[in-house]
Amino acid sequence: MNNAARPHTSQTTKKMPRVRYDAVIQVEDSTMITGIQYDHKKSVMDVQFAKGDVYRYLNVTPLEFTLLVTSRSTGKTFNSVIKNVKEYKKSRRKMIAEGVRR
Repeated sequence: MNNAARPHTSQTTKKMPRVRYDAVIQVEDSTMITGIQYDHKKSVMDVQFAKGDVYRYLNVTPLEFTLLVTSRSTGKTFNSVIKNVKEYKKSRRKMIAEGVRR
């Protein structure tokens, strides 16, 4: 393979920050989302919205969760990565317990 055609690894690979998958994350920088909880074993993510409703999103990958909780704008990232992309259902849970802050 021609070296010119092969991308340099350090330029194409971005290291993702370490995120605890079992933690409840209280979101403080969003007017849309107040809390997120991810179950990496089941690939489900619970999202609590500002009005208090909680929705469970299915088939969420660890990478998608990490992108969401490490982004500069939780709402914008949610809209582009999760909303209208992932299957979801309204949860009976009324509130996600307070947990670690991001």
